[in-house]
Amino acid sequence: MSGQGGAGLPPDNWLAESFRYTCFSSGEVSIEDVPWWREVMGHPGDKLDLDRNTMIRLEQGSFEKGTLVLGMSGPRIDWVWKAREPEQEAQADNGIPVLGSFPAAVGRFVEAISAWFSTDTCPTANRVALGCVLLQPVADRMSGYRKLQPYLCRYLKIDEVGSSDLIYNINRRRPSRSGVEGLQLNRLMKWMVRVSRSVSVTLSLSGNEARRRQAVGPAHLECCLELDLNTAPDYAGELSPQQQRAVLNELREAALEIAEKGDIS
Repeated sequence: MSGQGGAGLPPDNWLAESFRYTCFSSGEVSIEDVPWWREVMGHPGDKLDLDRNTMIRLEQGSFEKGTLVLGMSGPRIDWVWKAREPEQEAQADNGIPVLGSFPAAVGRFVEAISAWFSTDTCPTANRVALGCVLLQPVADRMSGYRKLQPYLCRYLKIDEVGSSDLIYNINRRRPSRSGVEGLQLNRLMKWMVRVSRSVSVTLSLSGNEARRRQAVGPAHLECCLELDLNTAPDYAGELSPQQQRAVLNELREAALEIAEKGDIS
């Protein structure tokens, strides 16, 4: 089956919890004196962790409603934008940490990462990926399944009364339309209704004794769509920074299409 999906719902029904852009560099990348966070954001990150034993570098700082993290480990480079915890930032009315509506947030994320492609030291890549975690708050499991059904109706009928613990995983591969010859795209989707709770930890000193207090917030139910949209590992070429820009824009469009039309081929 192919063609249009059964949903056709506004993509901004989804709230964005986090985004990830992953690049597997085709050459060696040093973790020393990396200027990328500063070049993308215009200033250094708020925190830098550098482990020369494991060759891992983490640099992070505030970015709008969330935290932007640049992680490096071997050839893998990750840009991750995640929502702040509830006690740090005003959230949606239901208390879920979010970056905002999905279309606006993914556009802002792609805009930020695209600045990296314009730097002189952005590496070529063997493989790239866009990850998204999207949410729609629901009152209970049954209403969550009813909300998911239009997105999955072409291939799956959900028994909203007699079923539970639904996790629907699927990959719909497509040829890339970015102009990179021979490139295929994986479109991995995971659909579910999940339960989440916020946890805050407070450390205090009483005399010479450290005390740890943990507060667990109320449970929230959400329809959750996890996307891992990536270039297929059997591609033998290298992607220049400008080709990565084109592919990332294509992956963004694929994510918006899934958020609107659901599981389509």
